[in-house]
Amino acid sequence: MASIWKAACRAWGMHPGDRLRFALIQGVFRLMAWAPLLFLCKPALRPLALISLPLMVILLLFRQNAAASVQAALEGDGMCTPLLLDLSDWKQRLAIAMKQAGLILLWALPCLAATGFLYAAFTGLTDAFSLIIALRNLGGGETVRGISLAIWMYLMTFLPLMFGLAYHSWVRHAFVLGQPLTGEQKMILGHRWLLIRAQLMGLVTMLPFLIAAFFISRSFVSALVHALKHITSGAVFPQPNVSLLLVGAAYILLYLPLMPLRKLLVGAAVRSLMEDRSGNAD
Repeated sequence: MASIWKAACRAWGMHPGDRLRFALIQGVFRLMAWAPLLFLCKPALRPLALISLPLMVILLLFRQNAAASVQAALEGDGMCTPLLLDLSDWKQRLAIAMKQAGLILLWALPCLAATGFLYAAFTGLTDAFSLIIALRNLGGGETVRGISLAIWMYLMTFLPLMFGLAYHSWVRHAFVLGQPLTGEQKMILGHRWLLIRAQLMGLVTMLPFLIAAFFISRSFVSALVHALKHITSGAVFPQPNVSLLLVGAAYILLYLPLMPLRKLLVGAAVRSLMEDRSGNAD
């Protein structure tokens, strides 16, 4: 793992301006794909949120291109190369991306189910008094404790999704390095833990953003808990508008500059694995 970390850090330290442009382009692609979901906040505009679906397909395609740019950076080139916007062989790249998206969607089912339940609960589709009683029962008679447990249970549903993302992230890098579409699972037999460790190392780059997001959202969560405790007396639920803006700013300032390093770690791990297999074959 030390050699993988060194290779990723060496590539991350080269061409800083190029690396920043890569991060900004990646951020813009993500923003374009996810921004239409904000239409869900207004009932009259909710159908417009479907615009996000074709944009997400385009995002999947450019994630394949990002893997090619990462591998170029590991070879000494800049990260913001023409490969990032390359549309040649797009059908095969999109096929890989859609396959991986389908697999990751299975890992996301617990999170999606919990999110759907919460959406129903907070838009009046579930009786508010029944919700309070359920939270109180969950907390052993204490509403606040029940709310805290419910929040932690919801956050736990993200763990399978995060694991799925880590487990499948290597495929696009392997394709760039010449691994055919078929038989990719055989390539990682006995080496899954190496790829997962590379992802876990990459999570270190998210710590500054996650810490900032925790402190930013703490006041909103406190206001939400207060509103739930006094829902029977007509308490108004807080709006997360300011908190979301601050979290977005923290994402741009604290995570985007480090995001290329996380991708380089995964790319370096896959490159190391394929080089070892090539050496053993010789």
